[in-house]
Amino acid sequence: MSRKKNIFESNTPLAKEEMDAYLKGDMSQADKYQLEQKIAGNDFNSDAMEGF
Repeated sequence: MSRKKNIFESNTPLAKEEMDAYLKGDMSQADKYQLEQKIAGNDFNSDAMEGF
């Protein structure tokens, strides 16, 4: 049986480059929205962003 990946989950950790770009405002609105969804959907990412 194959396991299907849920494309709507945001379990991947944030990269330092993503956090830098977000805080510097070097992201498009679409990328910013995707990153915010990634942060909101994962406690680890939320804590990482808060501590960064």
